[in-house]
Amino acid sequence: MFKFVKDRIIKNWPAVARIALDNGEVAECPFQVDLKLLSAERYAELAPQGDAALLKEMVTGWSGIQGEEGKELPATAENKAALANDRPFVHAVLRAYQDALNGEAAVKN
Repeated sequence: MFKFVKDRIIKNWPAVARIALDNGEVAECPFQVDLKLLSAERYAELAPQGDAALLKEMVTGWSGIQGEEGKELPATAENKAALANDRPFVHAVLRAYQDALNGEAAVKN
């Protein structure tokens, strides 16, 4: 039975950032993201404002992301704002978000 939940938060959802390397190589860097699944109305309000606005509301936390010094990067507002400008992170989160909406990762596992 489907259960309606006004604020659906998905914890530790898998995401993969694809990082371009030299010579056409790509590194796949997995991490986990906590996502708030937005209502269709809220998503439509935020989408025209850009990826940073979407990520600010939909990302509630993460794990498996390191800062430049090699330590775990805490999920602070400042770090979230910085990551919202990192294209591989943004693409990874948006792919993970769509997978969460569609139940894709649950099917793959």
